[in-house]
Amino acid sequence: MAKGFAIAAFVFVLLSFPIPVLGNFITLGALALVTVAAFAGDSAWTVAVTVISGIKLFFLSPTWHLMMFGAATQRPSDELTRLGVMSQAQQQQEIASGQHINGVFLTITLLFLAAPIAAMVYRSATGTSATQTPEGTVS
Repeated sequence: MAKGFAIAAFVFVLLSFPIPVLGNFITLGALALVTVAAFAGDSAWTVAVTVISGIKLFFLSPTWHLMMFGAATQRPSDELTRLGVMSQAQQQQEIASGQHINGVFLTITLLFLAAPIAAMVYRSATGTSATQTPEGTVS
């Protein structure tokens, strides 16, 4: 069961590369699948899928990068301020809300990337498997 979830997660990650925006959410789904695989006992595929997903989200996806870091560096148009449409307080509020949204996407990304590794560490620390029988552990 562990290998099946891990291989499915790997296929999801590979399929998410050519898809521009939706592919990022498919990558998060692959990380959820590989977390299940890590709880079930897989370690090699867990590390591989997590590393590939991290590289994809942080370095190969400009849309996800903009959602994590972009709005905090962009300021509202100074032209609107000169015209009196947007006051300085409104500008600051817009920047703060952009930083909050960026923080949410960054936090979600880091949690999804840390979950498989945390599951793998938890499983190795407790020595348990997802499937147990009275006779012993079944892998």
